[in-house]
Amino acid sequence: MQPIPATKTDDLYEANLLEILQIWSLRQPDQTALIHLADGDNIGAQLNYAQLIQRIETLAIQLLQHARPGECAVLCIDNEAEFLLAMLACFHAKIIAIPSLTPNNDRAIKRIEAHLLDSGATLVLFDNQAAKQLRVRHYQGPLTDTQSLNVDELREDSATAVELAAPQLAGGDIAYLQYTSGSTREPRGVMITHGNLMAQERMLSSSLGLNP
Repeated sequence: MQPIPATKTDDLYEANLLEILQIWSLRQPDQTALIHLADGDNIGAQLNYAQLIQRIETLAIQLLQHARPGECAVLCIDNEAEFLLAMLACFHAKIIAIPSLTPNNDRAIKRIEAHLLDSGATLVLFDNQAAKQLRVRHYQGPLTDTQSLNVDELREDSATAVELAAPQLAGGDIAYLQYTSGSTREPRGVMITHGNLMAQERMLSSSLGLNP
């Protein structure tokens, strides 16, 4: 797997996404950062920048109790807001995130297993919905043999909510692995660096006419 070359960026985009969110949490902590529409219409979750960073840091601390920086974690999370928080927490913990599917059918489970086995991930993150899908199928296999955490349960645990130093993330550090669909062959992973991610953000902001 080879990282995609990042394009040259300005000073802000040479920072990483997590650092930018931390800057905004200091500049405008009460400004809305995240709105999740649970059913497309009704708000399921809403966080300001201060709350967002606190949630990310708390989850990152909990992740580091089960995995070390540089290890991989497969994300099987149905709730979009919790998925985003888990991704950002992995960035903060310097754990390489692997966005995957939810185990809602046999084909999806096979693809998740392929992501797990190819990456050598040491941790699988579920939410309540994904965990339920495995239980109703009476699943036994690599996903249950690997250490797993339920992010819905972690979110409610405030015992580990202590201060966590901001990570030092370089542009060449791997942020996550993006796997192909695996429809014609075994899924193959591409390393996406923090520099790649910020280059994508720069292009998206430019196309939408937004400022950083």
